[in-house]
Amino acid sequence: MSAPPVEITLDVRGLREAPRRPQEIVQAWDECVVQIYGRTLHVGDAGQLLTPNRGMLSFVVIGASEPVVVTGDTTFSIHSLIEVAPAAPACTACAASGHIRPGFFRCQQCTASAPETGLCFDHARLLTNAFRKGRVIATCDQHLPKCNCGDVAVFWCLGPGCRGRSAWCARHRVQHANSHETYCPGCYERVYPACTVKDCSEVAHNACEHVDPERGEPCGRRVCNIHVARWQVFGYEKIGLARCQQHRAIRSLSDVDVAWQIVAGTALRHERGDENRYRLPSLPSLKNILLKARRQQYSAQSVLVFFLQVEDQLTSIRQQSSLHERMLRLIAREKPRWSEQGERERDEFSTGAQVLERLKQVLQSSGLSDVAAAVQMSDYRPRFIKGPPPRPALFVRLPDHLRSRFIGRQGAMIKTLSLQLGVELKLEQLK
Repeated sequence: MSAPPVEITLDVRGLREAPRRPQEIVQAWDECVVQIYGRTLHVGDAGQLLTPNRGMLSFVVIGASEPVVVTGDTTFSIHSLIEVAPAAPACTACAASGHIRPGFFRCQQCTASAPETGLCFDHARLLTNAFRKGRVIATCDQHLPKCNCGDVAVFWCLGPGCRGRSAWCARHRVQHANSHETYCPGCYERVYPACTVKDCSEVAHNACEHVDPERGEPCGRRVCNIHVARWQVFGYEKIGLARCQQHRAIRSLSDVDVAWQIVAGTALRHERGDENRYRLPSLPSLKNILLKARRQQYSAQSVLVFFLQVEDQLTSIRQQSSLHERMLRLIAREKPRWSEQGERERDEFSTGAQVLERLKQVLQSSGLSDVAAAVQMSDYRPRFIKGPPPRPALFVRLPDHLRSRFIGRQGAMIKTLSLQLGVELKLEQLK
């Protein structure tokens, strides 16, 4: 295991020409480090090294896990430099009155025509948010920026629209009650959008993801966390599709419309950069989504037909948006998986039908012939109870007036039937 590097600070003020690039600094050190081979260095040790053609290079050891004997294999890490500060030009405003003061600030418009001009702290005009990302945006009195309304600006807006390129006056400064940051009106609306629900003062962090079939564009209506409706189509561990007040009634959509919105919402998430996180659900999941949305049981084959109809609708659109095209790609990618799942369900359904016949026989032998005649299979899942050991589940439906007799007192009948058949019986509840 190699020893950790020795951290040093270099003082380059003794060099005739200060290095400007990292490669030049490393080269200067490599030229003279041989002079301390065999020396034992401790934290706090200092030294001066004479470079062949550059002058004197000084160093201070600021980090070493233990005393180090310097050899050709010793590695050094240059932590920082001490160099001569660049000379600041004289303040132009002070020079006009016969005084000489360093002008550490620069007005960009002045330096464009006169690079050696500067401004002292008293004469530099620094608007709010002038200090950012290691830069200082200063101006002189003559070049003070103006707001869009024509008044003298007092702050730079750092919002998502302006990004520090636009200055605004005090009348156009907007600040949220829970934040110290200020924005122009346009950027404030983007950072703190208003909820579209009447009389709601909450920030609308959510945009409705209902997609218009013809235009291929999302609704985009802003709603807050209180008024947003989440449609869980990706599983409960992921964030569901946002729906506004006008588009939250999923049950009012047709079967094909539900399928359309599932594909469109997934495509919308992909366009926003979440392609690896969200994908179209499997056929069993889509059956469950439609069951909750439409309050109706579907087979995997019928669900697959709905999505093929969505594909036909998309193909018939003459002027497809980018979202339309992405929807088509999503369906094409999932069709092989859906077809395989549909074939598997057909086999499982056949097994479920056999279990249903056994159930009817048991019900008839128990004196429940009317229940046996009315019971129907909704779904069959061979590994519904994960176990151990895993057990299948048969989902059945019955008219309301027969449900209590099938369940029995405190669930005794349905439990007994489950044990006799070796499956978990589930009574479908569609309301």
